[in-house]
Amino acid sequence: INDSELAQTDWLPAVGLVYSITPKMQLRLNYGETVARPSLRELAAYRSYDPNLDIELEGNPRLQMTSIQNYDLRWEWFFTGPDLVSVSVFYKTLELPIEQAFISLDGSILSWQNRETADVMGVEFEARKSLGFLNESLADFSLGGNFSWITSETELTDQEFAIKSQVVPGAEQTRPLSEQSPYILNLDLSYDNARRGTTVSMVYNLTGPRLIIAS
Repeated sequence: INDSELAQTDWLPAVGLVYSITPKMQLRLNYGETVARPSLRELAAYRSYDPNLDIELEGNPRLQMTSIQNYDLRWEWFFTGPDLVSVSVFYKTLELPIEQAFISLDGSILSWQNRETADVMGVEFEARKSLGFLNESLADFSLGGNFSWITSETELTDQEFAIKSQVVPGAEQTRPLSEQSPYILNLDLSYDNARRGTTVSMVYNLTGPRLIIAS
């Protein structure tokens, strides 16, 4: 019988500062600490089949939780109703982030492991506009979206770097963090009728290419 236990107590402080430039424009500065816990499938010591990757997955009972420090600076400008424009920059440091990796030489079995550290930084743009300016009958409709441009980085171990250098001369000793897209786009057309308590949204999402398995 394989047993695993994940018991951990964390203090997760958070603080925020809001500065009003005008009654409808403000700056937000935030800091907070969070954790990311392994899922049951990632932690439990058993094998399962992933039909999406067509491969066997094996849990790792030695996984540890990821500790994350979050820094965020956001500028917001509010207009009438739901209309707004905002820009934010963010930076995250991750201790022991979790990634998928091959544990068999023939690449037939995947598991999860903790990296030592990783950094994620980026900028996000957000906007929303009511369609009431086109016609009063469209006042309950709004068009909105946000776009994030993201850079992530984790350092290769000495062994990983040595192997990569044999294949890629002049290779860098860092690479993007697994599962982190370099850009994310979300668009939505929403209907919000406060009188009837009805909200309906049609959403479009686009993510950039990302590493799924790093090995």
